[in-house]
Amino acid sequence: MAGPAGSGSRQRRRCRPGGTPEGTRRRSSPAWPAVAAGAAALWLIAGAASCSGGPRPGAGSAQPGAGPARAGASPARAVLYGLDDHFIARGDYASSELVRLDPLTLRRQRQQGPLLGDHVSLAVSPDHSVLAAGSDDHGDLVLLDLHSMRRIGGVKVGVASDGQGDVQYLGWLGRGRIFAAAVGTGPLAAPQPDYAVAAIVDAARHRVLARRPLPGSPFAYARAGDQAVLLTMPWRGPGAARLSVFGAAGRLRSVRLARIEAFRCCPAGAGPGAYVRQRQPGLAVDPAGDRAFVIGGGEPIAVVDLKTLAVRYHRWPAVTGSPPVTRTFSRQVGNAYAQAGPRRAAAWLGQGRIAVCGEDDLPPHPSQAQAPAQITPVRPAGLEIIDTRRWQARLIAPLADEFAAAGGLVFPLDDQDYGPAVQLGLTGYRPDGQAVLHLLDRRFADGVYGPFGHLAYAGAGPTIAIIDLAGRRVLRLIRVPNPNDQIFPEIGWQTRSGSR
Repeated sequence: MAGPAGSGSRQRRRCRPGGTPEGTRRRSSPAWPAVAAGAAALWLIAGAASCSGGPRPGAGSAQPGAGPARAGASPARAVLYGLDDHFIARGDYASSELVRLDPLTLRRQRQQGPLLGDHVSLAVSPDHSVLAAGSDDHGDLVLLDLHSMRRIGGVKVGVASDGQGDVQYLGWLGRGRIFAAAVGTGPLAAPQPDYAVAAIVDAARHRVLARRPLPGSPFAYARAGDQAVLLTMPWRGPGAARLSVFGAAGRLRSVRLARIEAFRCCPAGAGPGAYVRQRQPGLAVDPAGDRAFVIGGGEPIAVVDLKTLAVRYHRWPAVTGSPPVTRTFSRQVGNAYAQAGPRRAAAWLGQGRIAVCGEDDLPPHPSQAQAPAQITPVRPAGLEIIDTRRWQARLIAPLADEFAAAGGLVFPLDDQDYGPAVQLGLTGYRPDGQAVLHLLDRRFADGVYGPFGHLAYAGAGPTIAIIDLAGRRVLRLIRVPNPNDQIFPEIGWQTRSGSR
């Protein structure tokens, strides 16, 4: 796992490479999702820069028992939606049901919602009236009226030659325009299909206004006003990353980042000890300054002017604060291919500062090649805050491999694989690196959802903590009898009255 809410089909939603900007949500794999980058966002973002592990929403979801609200807790003025999986036609396939949730209990507020099939990438219109949902297999979108909860249209974005397409990134570029990026799918260890397109969709007319092929496989996404910003890696072999800017008018511009590598390829080793080489930098966008920052492991920082696509490089600034972690930890990856190389995720925090996090995955030890489950050593990169005005960096959480940004704060997240070394509780830092909040003492916080207005949700073992970000306190703890049957919030926003 590495660095903000990332994207990718059903993967963990903390801060990881391949982020998702505010107003969108990518369904995660069995995992505790977390927020993506964007400290001031009113909707869930995940960013996630890309992020795996934790309970998966399941069919027949049991309602959690709710603990008592703390004194002074006011009614939550937020609207939340989650996805509940149902098996259809005697279990032949699953379909996701869109469910409205009570923000203080995470219980259903309606008995039944619309079935979305495999459309699990979600993005809400700026006025919260229309939901766009992207398929993770068929390369299309469906549009849903959130007032009537009825489907109002569908649009084909694109599929590869094998007929498959994953709408990996999705967002609204202002009123009535939807950005979608669809990619081909294939085995992790095999070459990826040479297929990725970006499209601008007219939400009112339900048609594609512009469709452009991308110069490589996309792995990170952020939004800058009415533009989508993507990082892509070469289709074959190692090579330089490219940054692409796709505007709401349908113009695609790209620039090669000669000093930043990005790839996931080149299987090494043999048999059970085989692994895939990788390098995956993070992306942070300063929308006010029309700048993008691309940050890899052990490489200079690329600063791209989004108007001209001029590129400048900065040396990684000298790091102060806590000493870095030098030891490695073991991670079991089952029968999947291990991946070796640095991964980073980044998020713009405002005030000229960027959060950067991730980990360095190392090749499996030869002695582990015959193990029944693949085990790979990893080294957390820690959470750093880089001040781009003075080009200074501060390491605030050496063991963090992911982070969440919510309510103007950044929350480092450790991995359970680090064992007794993990930090307990949930600590919030201001963009200047000052710790101002510590919650859930003596509990391991394994993920964060939100922000949904002033609310966020944190996973802490068998409980979910509802956090008032404005008051900087835990409103209540919800007990989860069976985490595998819990519905978690995917999208949401705050209202003035608590209504839609």
